Amino acid sequence: MPGRVTTAAVLGTVLEWYDFAIYASMAAVIGRLFFPSNDPTVSLLVTFASYAVGFVCRPLGAIVLGRLGDRAGRRSMLAVTMVTVGVASVLIGLLPTHASVGALAPALLVALRMVQGLAAGAEWTGGATFLIEYARTGRRGLYSGVVQASTVAGFLLGTGVAMAVVRFMSEATVDSWGWRVPFLLGGVVAAVGLFVRLKLDESPAYRELRAARKAEHRHGTGTEGAHPGR
Repeated sequence: MPGRVTTAAVLGTVLEWYDFAIYASMAAVIGRLFFPSNDPTVSLLVTFASYAVGFVCRPLGAIVLGRLGDRAGRRSMLAVTMVTVGVASVLIGLLPTHASVGALAPALLVALRMVQGLAAGAEWTGGATFLIEYARTGRRGLYSGVVQASTVAGFLLGTGVAMAVVRFMSEATVDSWGWRVPFLLGGVVAAVGLFVRLKLDESPAYRELRAARKAEHRHGTGTEGAHPGR
């Protein structure tokens, strides 16, 4: 199991949970900036409702993008999910707040959370499948477990970055631009992950499957040519 294969599979899951962690950790700040209310509790509850949107979209993303992985290849699907999660994270970090554009700000935020949820739904299982198809017999459970363990790493990383921003910046600075930093850093992680993933080949199991499909297609074409009247 090459180390770069494991790294490529794990980085996406780390990024996925990094984004979920920073959003949850900075919920109070996001509530003030995107869902302002006379009652801070209401702002916080609405923020967590928008946080939940990402989880709601995950099953749909797993079905749609999982199908893409079966047809276009594991590497292609994992590249798509990495780009999608990373771009969405950067765009969240660049969003105008409610004070600037009114109700458009929370609408855009929720839309980007939906996009992240769709991509994240395929990222976790896609990364595990990629590792399993690379791993030799007898080690597949171990390497699929590595992907599961990386969710904790992503959550700890996101929580740590968010806590550092809140701890070492004043509230005014955080509200002004500091809250954007963790989301923009997510784009850096995505760029690194995409670079690593594009250096990989498809998994051996998928290459065998693709070769079998091509052979089956050629056989079917030959059969049709031998019986033009059918």
